[in-house]
Amino acid sequence: MGVWIRRIIIIVCLLALVPNLISLATSPFDSVLPDEVKRQIKSGDAKAVKLNEEISFGQDTIHLQQLVFLEDETVLQFKVRKKEQGWSFPDGALKIVDSEGETLTMRGGGSSGTPGGSDNLNYYEKLPWDTNEITISIEWYDRSYEEVISLQKEGN
Repeated sequence: MGVWIRRIIIIVCLLALVPNLISLATSPFDSVLPDEVKRQIKSGDAKAVKLNEEISFGQDTIHLQQLVFLEDETVLQFKVRKKEQGWSFPDGALKIVDSEGETLTMRGGGSSGTPGGSDNLNYYEKLPWDTNEITISIEWYDRSYEEVISLQKEGN
């Protein structure tokens, strides 16, 4: 009788894990961008610029995916891959500086956890569509980083 109870408990636990396994298998193919932003990009009301830049920050890697120019704000899509456990990357530490040296005000953001890191969106004040380059600046306690990124890349 005890064997059957253990087997039933194991089967119930495995069934409880099925949604997590499906999510884990499909999450690399999901885009974090909200459907409204995707629709605006498709219709031409927004402009998406692929960045494909990697930043090593501490022991972690920040992959800047794209910058989306909307009518009233700018969205930065990026992934954080952690190698150092025990701390989470603060989205507010990532700043965008325009070509005139002005730091854009961050309006909000969000992230979703993934195995080994997170997928993130940061919303900033509007950046003109004709911007040629931005500077990504990160400052967090004793760590800092700065890189100029050209927005005039092939395919954009």
